[in-house]
Amino acid sequence: MSNSHTPGPWRYRVMGSEGCYIFPDTGDRREDMKYIARVDGRDLLTDQENAKIIAKAPQMLAALEQFYIVRNRLDAGLEASYSEAFDMAERATEGID
Repeated sequence: MSNSHTPGPWRYRVMGSEGCYIFPDTGDRREDMKYIARVDGRDLLTDQENAKIIAKAPQMLAALEQFYIVRNRLDAGLEASYSEAFDMAERATEGID
């Protein structure tokens, strides 16, 4: 599998009336950083919840890829465990209610 997205981790930031922005989490907190996505609906609370989920996308993808690997190993009759994939999925969804 190949990925063609901005590598994670990502973070989100509420930008007042402009909505929420998703940025690469490089530790750089400048306001002029290039953003990945903008969430700008009619309700800031909903925008913030959606931005939380979008910012977790790279982690969720990594967890799904781990499930895929485990499934393929099991299908091939090899030893494998879903525990690491479940751990990754749990970490990916932390903070999302």
